[in-house]
Amino acid sequence: MMGNLDIYNAVRTVPADAKKPITGGKLNGYTDINPMWRIRMLTEQFGVCGIGWKTETVNKETVPAANGEVAAFVDINLYVKVGGEWSEAIAGTGGSMLVQTEKGKLVSNDEAFKMAYTDAISVACKALGFGADVYWSAGESKYSKPADTAPVANAAPKDISAEVKCSKCGIVIQSAVGKDGTKYTPSEVAGKCKG
Repeated sequence: MMGNLDIYNAVRTVPADAKKPITGGKLNGYTDINPMWRIRMLTEQFGVCGIGWKTETVNKETVPAANGEVAAFVDINLYVKVGGEWSEAIAGTGGSMLVQTEKGKLVSNDEAFKMAYTDAISVACKALGFGADVYWSAGESKYSKPADTAPVANAAPKDISAEVKCSKCGIVIQSAVGKDGTKYTPSEVAGKCKG
């Protein structure tokens, strides 16, 4: 019998070659996950697309945005087969810009709906735990700002002794528990990262 966290634990960690730092725009400093990694993991966990997992597009729409820009949105339901039975719908909404300003001019993106669909799969997959370690990192997401992790001047170094990932680079840093039992957040120990 499958445990509640079996799938979550199998898909939570994203390999380094499927991650890329985002270096511009409003998501600067976050991590992009290769969408083909999700497809591979869906196939690995549930079977071939259409047999072990599938999507259903339930809505496509465009929405006017600021300054003449236009956003494209796709709503999907993701279904996975576990133990020979199809799941209920796992909803996902994705978006991309169909018309956006570049170098002072409005330009169209003929791949906007494809990009929005891919984004929708990503959102639905989060409910199953896909890439959880990336999204969990110090509680950061594209909807929140990372905490200031600059070391405090003249602060005594904190002893660390249990495994935790650096909130800046994702590399495992020793621990977030001091010798006195005090627990520290990943951002508090980020200064110890050598990556």
